[in-house]
Amino acid sequence: MLAVALGLSGCAKQDKQNAIDAFNTAKEKVTQQNSTLKSTFSAAEDTLKNTSKDSVLDASTLASLQQTLSSTSTETGAIPEIAADTAAIKKQTDELNKSYADLQTRISQLNTAVQSVNDSKQALADKKQQEAEAKQAEAASLNNVKTLSWEDDNGYKFLATARISSWVKASDSNLVNQAGKQAGWNVDAQSLMDDVNYYLTAGYGSPQAQVSGSIIAFGTLTFQNVTPEFHISSSNALSPGLPVIFPVQSSTGSSVEILYYISSSNSVNIYPFDGNSAQMDTDTYGPIPFAVVIYNYFTPKTPNGPKELDLSLSLALQSPTNPSVDIPMNKTW
Repeated sequence: MLAVALGLSGCAKQDKQNAIDAFNTAKEKVTQQNSTLKSTFSAAEDTLKNTSKDSVLDASTLASLQQTLSSTSTETGAIPEIAADTAAIKKQTDELNKSYADLQTRISQLNTAVQSVNDSKQALADKKQQEAEAKQAEAASLNNVKTLSWEDDNGYKFLATARISSWVKASDSNLVNQAGKQAGWNVDAQSLMDDVNYYLTAGYGSPQAQVSGSIIAFGTLTFQNVTPEFHISSSNALSPGLPVIFPVQSSTGSSVEILYYISSSNSVNIYPFDGNSAQMDTDTYGPIPFAVVIYNYFTPKTPNGPKELDLSLSLALQSPTNPSVDIPMNKTW
């Protein structure tokens, strides 16, 4: 009987020690959660205070965060002194675990509400970025379309179509690539500046055109014979004196505009297309890709560009007595 009694006594001691260990573990968890609740609640208050309705896509997330803060108790879980007997310790441990679960629920609700606000802020930022990219892509597209009709001395009727992008900063490599590719050629801005400088200096002297100070517009020119019943062919080729793009010069001369046409080999040449000497051997000539460069547009004196500079272009026959059409131009910045 004594052995049985001693055995029961040993089991009771072990059971109590296990209860004490469980109590201490639960106590530590609640202590940590009490601290986490305070910091989480404070961070949620800061988020609400520092977030305006204009900075989120869905303003209801702010209202939800406000409601969560209002309904969330900041009362921390009570931590009692450990009891003397095993049953009481186990009861205390159960209460601590319930308190831990309650604290965890409150913390989770606060974090969810804050995350919803942050997600809404990011969603608005993403939307604005997408809209800006779409706006730039639209601006870089060749959606500025102008046409010019004329008739030569023999009665042939022609139609010229110019498709032009908005002005883009040469330093914006993404837009330069977008607009350039839509015009049908792949030359980066630095290569274009190199060719401008070679033309300006004949291969000698200091470069005048730099990517950082230049703007570019890209486009294509297409010419069509629209004369009823009279077609152009290799056996009936014509040199009708096709129109070209002319830059409108600033009256102050504060900036210089250089017009480039791009050959089919994608090499850049100054004025390789001569409207007077062009030979049409089909009813359609082109499209001919081109780029217009204004260098020294951005300078220390004109960091935003010269206000007096006319950025429009003109589609016209090379003779000033012939018809022309103005091409108003937009900017992408």
